[in-house]
Amino acid sequence: EGAVFPLAFWQYAQVLYLRKTKEQKPTAWANLKGTGAADWTSTAATMLAHHDRTDYLLGLSDWSGYDLKDRTSEIQGLTAGALLRDNVIGELRQFFINKHDCR
Repeated sequence: EGAVFPLAFWQYAQVLYLRKTKEQKPTAWANLKGTGAADWTSTAATMLAHHDRTDYLLGLSDWSGYDLKDRTSEIQGLTAGALLRDNVIGELRQFFINKHDCR
């Protein structure tokens, strides 16, 4: 059955971490977006890759008979809600789209 709940929980924690970074550490947020004094874009790219791979793995998972299905779905809902309030993942992704002119 795999480790679906930990994947979903980690994804939620990462979104909350990025939101707090954006709110409380504007210099660090600027560095992640490549607009600050330091270049942390490789860290931002890694975080985006983790987020996207988690979505992919959760989509592949066999949910039949999985004991934590309700809790995992709840965590996914919390992640979606957090991103609706402040889409930090979309904001970082947009930076990379603009940086590489991927239109």
